[in-house]
Amino acid sequence: MITSKDTDTDTNEFQNHCLLFNIASLYFQQKKELHKTIQILLFLQNKLQTLNDDLFTVKVCFLLLEVLLLLRVVASKSNDSDLKVVEIEKEQQIRQIPIDHLMNAVVKDVVVLTASFSSSSFSSDATHSTLSMLMKQLATFLLYLYKCRMCVVTDTPKQAKKEIKNALEIFQREIRKHPEENVMHAYMCLHNLLPLSLSPSACNVIAFSDSANHQQISIMDRLNQMALYLKVRH
Repeated sequence: MITSKDTDTDTNEFQNHCLLFNIASLYFQQKKELHKTIQILLFLQNKLQTLNDDLFTVKVCFLLLEVLLLLRVVASKSNDSDLKVVEIEKEQQIRQIPIDHLMNAVVKDVVVLTASFSSSSFSSDATHSTLSMLMKQLATFLLYLYKCRMCVVTDTPKQAKKEIKNALEIFQREIRKHPEENVMHAYMCLHNLLPLSLSPSACNVIAFSDSANHQQISIMDRLNQMALYLKVRH
């Protein structure tokens, strides 16, 4: 039997995790305390199964990928092999894990998550099944872009072109058929740099009334940016 005390505990735990995510996001945007940011996100990643919230889970994974990619770009410009590992404190011991290994592990987590993506916290006029499919498609699309960026920093351009081609196919075949307002709403919910609300009903982003914020978040901008980068580089 679930009591009100249990519900309050779950609510407080979710709020604490949202606050940690917002702190990590702020650290990343300010480009400081990146290793502390990774520790926060890895802590949250270990708690994801108990939270049972798909949006929160994917946002944590995507932000973790952003931080790892930034560190990997720095490492790729240096001959220092120590920069290619992340020090993780676990059970009072420091472990060194390669950044590439961590990125691949996070990608595998997102693949599993998107296989059964739920839109329980995604509010719109469309049907639940349609929203679930849109969120799944959009998360998969963004994951392909992350995989493309991973290939770029690890200097595997052929695989990078394959990943961006996969992203484009999903966008053209699946995502574009949805109403633009639904796609934008879904993308804002998945966007890993937007702060989370503290609502236990799960992870809607804090609503922005400023239209400029909406213009800053463009799916096609991200896709075109990667395509242009690959074209210029290779």
